[in-house]
Amino acid sequence: MAGMLIGAFGVLVAGRGNRRLRWRDEIADAIGVPVLASLATHRRADAASWTRLLEAYEPSAAEASRLRGALDYLGLAGMKSGNVRAGRSRLIVLSFSSDHRALALGPQLAVFTASAGIPTALVIGAEQDAKSIAALEAACLATPPLGWPSRLRVAMVDREIPDWPDAVLTVVVALVEGRNPEDADTTRADAMVLGVSAGAVTAEQLAHVSASAASAGRPIAGIIVADPDPADPTTGRRPQLARQIQMPTRVTGTPLVTRRLPANT
Repeated sequence: MAGMLIGAFGVLVAGRGNRRLRWRDEIADAIGVPVLASLATHRRADAASWTRLLEAYEPSAAEASRLRGALDYLGLAGMKSGNVRAGRSRLIVLSFSSDHRALALGPQLAVFTASAGIPTALVIGAEQDAKSIAALEAACLATPPLGWPSRLRVAMVDREIPDWPDAVLTVVVALVEGRNPEDADTTRADAMVLGVSAGAVTAEQLAHVSASAASAGRPIAGIIVADPDPADPTTGRRPQLARQIQMPTRVTGTPLVTRRLPANT
């Protein structure tokens, strides 16, 4: 009995000392920005697992509904028709380099929109933490399988991100160091969302990266949570999302792939 009491006390103390945020409302309250969507992810340990995600990712019906609502809330142009003439948009999905599960959020969003018939470019900056994105980079530079969505273009870039005239939506995967969140990506974009996993970051880290992004003129517009706690009853102070848009059905075929661009491009 004494051992059980000591063990229970130790667990309680350890829990109180863990300042990482697990509930969506806690994450939203840390920077005063709503959680727009929650997605299930799996850690991608190698290039083969990233290739499977790029080839076959398909969200559940509930997750797809949340993603459509999030895109509509962000007001990204051209999402309804998928027509580049309606306008092009660029979205930064920012996450912490130590948060491996959240790294999948940008690619999942890009595959979702491309599979729905929206011409999409997925861009990964090669100057970021090489260790964190090495497997994803290898998958992007490999010969793509025929199962990739036909509307998906994948590119690795060294510096300035170019505009693709045939892409309605450009999804930029950006990383920030947990110990130095002041280095948040300031690439030109129409919107920036922060991707975090439940139980992966602290309120202090979120506050620092939010302040850094705002000072650079690129405030965080919303949050996407990876793998929310199954016991989490909160919604992330969910806003009243605008009427959800109607997106085309899934399209498959041969993808467009762009290799690494030279630094002076």
